[in-house]
Amino acid sequence: MKPLANTINVTRSHRAGFSLVEMMVVVSIIGILTAIAVPKFNDIQRKSRESALRTDLQVYRSAIYVFYSDTGLYPATLSDLAARTAPSTGLNANGATRSLVDTSWRGPYVESVRFDPVSDQPFQYFTAAGSVGTVKPSAPGNDSNGTPFSDY
Repeated sequence: MKPLANTINVTRSHRAGFSLVEMMVVVSIIGILTAIAVPKFNDIQRKSRESALRTDLQVYRSAIYVFYSDTGLYPATLSDLAARTAPSTGLNANGATRSLVDTSWRGPYVESVRFDPVSDQPFQYFTAAGSVGTVKPSAPGNDSNGTPFSDY
């Protein structure tokens, strides 16, 4: 008769590690969890960019308003809001270029002008009569709620 200790060691040596079926179950579970998590992460990332877009537009529109209140002119370009020295010109309500009196300028009005966080392109800044000083997103299409970006 064999000693009991030898039988136990032999049994353990055959059970060391995981079977192929166990490994397949674990990989399947990881795959299912990934399939659930990745779309949620992408959705959260998209909504975050949309929120940043709305915030950026509010900041730039407010800065344009303050620039106009200070100088009586609209910035000629969006980057004039971040200028460290007074720009030499601005735009009147008809889009005509006018000299800017630098004593009325109290900028910079924003730290920097970023790109549209959704499209990663420059914001659209309008300088034509009827829309002077209007800033809009450059992102095409609709947001995650179905609202056109052009309506922001």
